Amino acid sequence: MLGILWVLVDGETFPAVNCKCRVDPQHLRGFGSRLLKLSRLRICGGQEKMRPLQIGQARCAFAQQTHRLSIALEQVIGQTHLTEGAVLAVDNGSIAEAARRLDLTAMAVAKRIHALENEIGAVLVTRSGRTIRPTEAGAAIMEHAKRFLAEARDFKSIAVADRPSGQLRLGAISSALSGLLPDILALMKENYPQIDVNIAVGHSGGLYRKVLDGDDLDAAVITEPPFAIPKSCAWRMLREEPLIVLTRAPARSRKPHAILASEPFIRLDRKLWPGRLVDDYLRKVGIQPRELFEIGQLEPIAVMVSRGLGVSLLPDFSWPQGLSLAKLPAPGGRSFARRIGLIWPRASLRLRLVKAFLEQAAAVRARGTARTTVGSKR
Repeated sequence: MLGILWVLVDGETFPAVNCKCRVDPQHLRGFGSRLLKLSRLRICGGQEKMRPLQIGQARCAFAQQTHRLSIALEQVIGQTHLTEGAVLAVDNGSIAEAARRLDLTAMAVAKRIHALENEIGAVLVTRSGRTIRPTEAGAAIMEHAKRFLAEARDFKSIAVADRPSGQLRLGAISSALSGLLPDILALMKENYPQIDVNIAVGHSGGLYRKVLDGDDLDAAVITEPPFAIPKSCAWRMLREEPLIVLTRAPARSRKPHAILASEPFIRLDRKLWPGRLVDDYLRKVGIQPRELFEIGQLEPIAVMVSRGLGVSLLPDFSWPQGLSLAKLPAPGGRSFARRIGLIWPRASLRLRLVKAFLEQAAAVRARGTARTTVGSKR
């Protein structure tokens, strides 16, 4: 189990880990927040008001912690490997699918499940053909197992003191995957190979709710909400996309409003946040287009416009390659720009991973600004 050794520093108590034997999930629960306090000892140790004895105690605690955490972390990782295989097999109803997601063979996953069953002393899953179902005992521990995996991810992320490490569960809208994210992820892989970025794709509203819930996502790249973000979350804008009129190339007219009023119109779904921006713009300029389709994704609209089915009014995102498209700036379209950014919980235990992502995003944005500046001077 994990024993906690408390150290007095500047009037506050901080825990140091004393790992005596195997890690018990019940002792691991809630451990991440206490480790977060301990990680701040180095900052406290530099304050002038601390007495030398207190600073010495803090440094001693950190030296002991580094070794003990490495032992505890190895034990936690061992148990997460066993537990993760069982959870994925039950969630997907298939050992083969669990093996695919873990990049293992089906036999290796089956062995992990069997080892976990031996550890617990109960049969957790049954097979019916190729389908896996939890037994009564397996169903009873599944929620506890999922919480244990979440705590273990927090433990790994906080325990590594020198560089950010662990899994970053990142949500992203589909247009960001093809435009904004690839350059950021390339830098993440180069500069922070210890961070494992797990991406979930969705629309802004759904990803926003998952970040607020805090169970499935650590952060998400979404369109800025059309309402105030709660104080429990932070927001950083990454990209601004003004509205443009999209037509098949070459454009028959250079008058954006005339095109919108006369041509068949392919509308972005009004239930989506960017779709609301489009609707607000059309209302402001007094245009009622001849609607042909209403679609919930940008990329299919661009393909349809390229095929000559109609025109559209969209944020100026990174368009798919190989399409025959002409872009015309919408007059006043910058006031209705789609702002894409990152949202994350302020109290997240993976703040170091989020900050590493933001650091790489800022570097990508700086490169883009530099290219634009150089291009304008030529």
